[in-house]
This record gives sequence, structure tokens and C-alpha cells, in this order.
Amino acid sequence: MSPLYPGRGQEPAQGHARLRSLPLVKLFNDKLSDLRREVQREAEGPLAKKVLKGTRWLLLKHPDNLDPKRNEKQRLKEALKLNEPLATAYYLKETAAVVEQRDLPSL
Repeated sequence: MSPLYPGRGQEPAQGHARLRSLPLVKLFNDKLSDLRREVQREAEGPLAKKVLKGTRWLLLKHPDNLDPKRNEKQRLKEALKLNEPLATAYYLKETAAVVEQRDLPSL
């Protein structure tokens, strides 16, 4: 069994615990998708709707995987600039992804 998921009665290796990342990232991605849909429905004007259209996968992608040939980084930046709640949720998701990759001391 992986040292990240110790068996019953075993302590995590070297007194550290690691968060199980998949459920946390999935939760953030699901909530971010729901928020983006809501923002898309409430967007006023054709420009706002055009900027938000097609941003779902940009919001869910890891920033290192954004394709410069498709101008994805700039499109994401424009969508985040357009809506503050969407930007806040996106940055929370990215922060959670960084935090979950770190070892945490056991309590």
C-alpha cells in the first residue's frame, strides 16, 4: 500500500500527513464550473458572453498546461478580469492545489 494511505493502525511516515488531493481538487473544479455557468447566464451584453464562452476548460486546466498557440492564457486572463467572483474562485482552486501538494505536520 502507498505510504500516502497508511493501513489501519499505522502512522504516516516520518510524522507527516498528506491531504488526499483528488477529492479536494474535484470539489473546487465542480464548484468553479457551477459558478462559471451562473456567471455566463447573468452576463450582460454580447462582449461579456463572448469572453466567457469556452472558458470552462481554461478554468479547470492547470496553468502550466495552457496552450500559448491557442492564446489560452490571455483568454483566461480576460475572463477573470471580467468577473471578480469567478477570479476569486479560480485563485482559491489554484491555492488549494498548491497546498495539497505539501506535506503537513501531524497534529
